[in-house]
Amino acid sequence: MVALIAMFMVLLSAYCVIFPQKLSRAMPHLVNSARAKYSDIAIRACLGISLVQSAEMAIIPIAFTIFGYISLVAVILIVILGSSKP
Repeated sequence: MVALIAMFMVLLSAYCVIFPQKLSRAMPHLVNSARAKYSDIAIRACLGISLVQSAEMAIIPIAFTIFGYISLVAVILIVILGSSKP
């Protein structure tokens, strides 16, 4: 799962480097999009869970565990602080 997310992020980054004009046109819409917020939450949650679960197989398990929990804390903070109050 970690490798799949990493490959997707590399491909998305390469796409943005190759076509920066498409990124700059899409960013104003994505900043205020609920879909972008929820996809960010889902990606961070999947990455955090994957890192924590795969930590025991890693060469440096403490690093995987720490980054996994940091990602999960970020999900919680985005959910709590990311919602706008009327």
